[in-house]
Amino acid sequence: MYFSKGKSKRRWVVGGIYSGASFSDNGAKGLDDAHYVKAWEVQGDKIEWQAKSEQAEALARSEKLEADDRKRNELEELMLPIRKQYGALTKRRDRAGAAALEEAVLRALRAPIRKAEEK
Repeated sequence: MYFSKGKSKRRWVVGGIYSGASFSDNGAKGLDDAHYVKAWEVQGDKIEWQAKSEQAEALARSEKLEADDRKRNELEELMLPIRKQYGALTKRRDRAGAAALEEAVLRALRAPIRKAEEK
């Protein structure tokens, strides 16, 4: 369910009839001007739209979690050689080498992107 960014979610009710906004296949207009008119009279319609709203919210949450997992997996894949090197250093108890590697990684993260590095 779409909630206007400027208004509280408590203002919008599934099963309510609103006026002031227009909807088309391409999107919606005037959502900030929408105002509550009355509640739907048919209880079955309210339940159906509530289920659709909850399903859409669950789908959006799962898509966000999948995207976050994908990003994390890509990052872990890129960091694998560094993680292996760090593991080897800690296994040898080379604390200075491990600390230097940590500092190098942090320094690389903080450094601005150079023109040659941009794709």
